[in-house]
Amino acid sequence: MKNFWVFVGITIVAIVLAVVIWSYARAYDQKKPDVDPEITWEDTFRYVRVKVIGTAMGMYHDIGWHTRETFYGQQGSGFVAEEGFIFTAAHIIIPDKVHTPIGKSGVLVAKPFKILTRTILIYDFRSNPLIAKLHYIDRELDIAILTYEPNGILEPANYEIHYAQDMLKKGDVVFSYLHKRDEGRMTDNLEIKYGIVLANKPTTPKMGSGLSVFNPYDITISMEIQPGDSGSPLFALRDGKPIFIGIIRMLYYDEIVTLGYAVTLPNIKRYLKIAR
Repeated sequence: MKNFWVFVGITIVAIVLAVVIWSYARAYDQKKPDVDPEITWEDTFRYVRVKVIGTAMGMYHDIGWHTRETFYGQQGSGFVAEEGFIFTAAHIIIPDKVHTPIGKSGVLVAKPFKILTRTILIYDFRSNPLIAKLHYIDRELDIAILTYEPNGILEPANYEIHYAQDMLKKGDVVFSYLHKRDEGRMTDNLEIKYGIVLANKPTTPKMGSGLSVFNPYDITISMEIQPGDSGSPLFALRDGKPIFIGIIRMLYYDEIVTLGYAVTLPNIKRYLKIAR
């Protein structure tokens, strides 16, 4: 009997050691690569600007609550992950708020009552907007997948896709390709921005404050991002090789600290198998 429990103890220790070794073998890099991943191209584009315009029924208050048709427009970023598919953030596609006119000069900014029309434009930065369609959306996770007709202009990067949240550790290096700004406007030029994982869960300086906007797949990163960067791809590195792990979705800042948040990709490949 004693030998049996010794055997069980040795087996448990062996399993624990195997798990630890496996996790470190699959660990992401905690230092920047010696050479930055290339972001240049000639005739094809992988990182695009997503612009959405449409109409909605907006809410306003004037001796009671009413609805009125109003226009909306917003933009963010997108990533051609596989041929025919662009990944972006859901809040770029469905606005959180619209501006509804009140009287002659008033405006109420509030959640739309109903989306009426929507046109999704993808810019390849040669002033040629392409029409995309909504393929899949998860507002809770803030993930949207768009489809487009393959055209030889938008080409996938074909990076490996990982469901990475459980593997990410504090200090892991992450990066993204973000659009440069010209007087605040997004341009066709990209720059690589590095950051680190602060936590593989959403955190804020004041825990409990504003956490309702997050979901279980969010991670906290330290990275220089700006409004309009939502929808940009987030990469980790393994042996210097980029791996697609998430989508940048929001920025938190106050007078002391600036934090970024990205949503990791749970079972993302199955979304691509949903019939178009």
